[in-house]
Amino acid sequence: MVDRWRSLVRVFGFFVLASTVSGLGAPPCRAADHSSRPDRAVSAPHNTAGTKAAATGALSGKRVFISAGHGYIDYPTVEWKTQRGNNFGLVEDFIHAEAVDQYLIRYLRNAGADVVTLREADLTADMVIVDDGDGTASPDNGTYVESGDVALFAPSGQAGFANFQAPYGSTTDPFRDTGGSARIINVAATESASATWTPNLPARGFYSVYVSYPGDSTNRAADAHYVVSHTGGQTHIRVDQERDGWTWVFLGRFHFNAGLDSVSGSVSLVNDSSDTAGDTVAADAVR
Repeated sequence: MVDRWRSLVRVFGFFVLASTVSGLGAPPCRAADHSSRPDRAVSAPHNTAGTKAAATGALSGKRVFISAGHGYIDYPTVEWKTQRGNNFGLVEDFIHAEAVDQYLIRYLRNAGADVVTLREADLTADMVIVDDGDGTASPDNGTYVESGDVALFAPSGQAGFANFQAPYGSTTDPFRDTGGSARIINVAATESASATWTPNLPARGFYSVYVSYPGDSTNRAADAHYVVSHTGGQTHIRVDQERDGWTWVFLGRFHFNAGLDSVSGSVSLVNDSSDTAGDTVAADAVR
């Protein structure tokens, strides 16, 4: 298996940063495997509690950064096109991404790795982003609502994501350059406040779920408690907010119904934490 793995990496030229391993876990699940099972959620490796446990294996505790490489390129004076043509029924620009997105990433996660992708791996065409700044002003897109002790909430004082700003310029950081902000919630030993993002989804199906939060980790909790409510129930995920700020952090892939449904189609950030008093969790955007 290891020899096959090394051959795959060598043939397709993937850029993978990880320790040498002795096994790769179970084969990846094809998307069709879950098409008739909306109760099954594909969770992220750092899921430490709840209805779906994280996969464990030879890569548990390892972080892997991976780029699928190639793909369409925007030629400003021509069109979106590939660099390479069709050879023997294959387009090299596509086969890298297909092998990485549909097989390699799933192998890595099944082996317990925390995988960070440099481009979107989900084949779902639809996307909805809900930001803390949206509030309830755009229900056709989604809502952001705060619950519990209002005294525990405050502005973060840091740059954050701002919705409805795309397309971005080549030098624009969507998390720091668009005038957005974020909220913080003081943590407590037991839940006393929460923030909930509810997207208005265009279609029923599986969606990859990501969250963002500011990059300044001062007094930030290492066990931020996210709850994903989906058609199969709830999945509880702990995220270390002391790292990975100002980007999209993958929570998992879950099944949702179409429309606006906070009961089975939302993401909540809850303020219960084992961290010391005075720490906070940050609420920015959910994609």
